[in-house]
Amino acid sequence: MHDGLKREVISFGPFRLIPAERRLEREGVPVAVGDRAFMILLVLVDQAGKVVGKRDLLARVWPGMTVEEGNLRFQMVVLRRALGDGQSGAR
Repeated sequence: MHDGLKREVISFGPFRLIPAERRLEREGVPVAVGDRAFMILLVLVDQAGKVVGKRDLLARVWPGMTVEEGNLRFQMVVLRRALGDGQSGAR
């Protein structure tokens, strides 16, 4: 992740991502997201517009660790729920 991302406020849809504060907001209201799901979101935002493979995600979110692919799937489900994926047409 580049250093500029750590200092930015990134807006997408109704969300604001504030990496330096490890904070995600939806319309000004904090959204509870665990550390791993938050890191996945940071990686995806940092690589916006690019395809991010599971190996890259695993290496960046769990550096130096051997992690089952199921952990990544679980954290993606957590992140999608936090972002309201599938609710009121949100994707």
